[in-house]
Amino acid sequence: PMPYTVSQLHAPGVRRKYARYVIATGNAEERLARLTELFGQLTKQFHPDWAGEVLAGIQDALAGVRELPEPQGWGETYTQLKQHPKADVRQRAEALAVLFGNKDAIADLTSRVTDSKAEPKDRISAIELLTRRKVDGFAATLQGMLNDPAVRGAAVKALATYTDDSTPAAILKN
Repeated sequence: PMPYTVSQLHAPGVRRKYARYVIATGNAEERLARLTELFGQLTKQFHPDWAGEVLAGIQDALAGVRELPEPQGWGETYTQLKQHPKADVRQRAEALAVLFGNKDAIADLTSRVTDSKAEPKDRISAIELLTRRKVDGFAATLQGMLNDPAVRGAAVKALATYTDDSTPAAILKN
């Protein structure tokens, strides 16, 4: 078990540093156990101001990691966090959900990419998150976005990371 709970940490920035430390200092097995414990704390002792700090610390610790098995309890925590009033907390939760391969988050983000009524910046952010994860079949979705001026640049950039024989022809066509 971790030495402190999130609710015991009160000084500004300490929750972020604590989350980063406990996740970064463990081996793969300890990391998953600690993530599970942190997500349990977030769910059971939920406080809107803590969530952003803890998620930021977790993201700091996992910087450079492309995928990780979904920790136990993440689904419940994610359901709660995607309703958070602060956009940055929702975005951090989405990024972690994609990192963990959460199918609901990946489906929601894929849908956002193709939704021409969604804000272009949100669509571009979704493209970047899904590209980082290398979601299977996403190259075809990106090729379909080449004729959409709002996300064309992000789609071309993302397609450069996929090996798909039909990409060059799709780019030249659009």
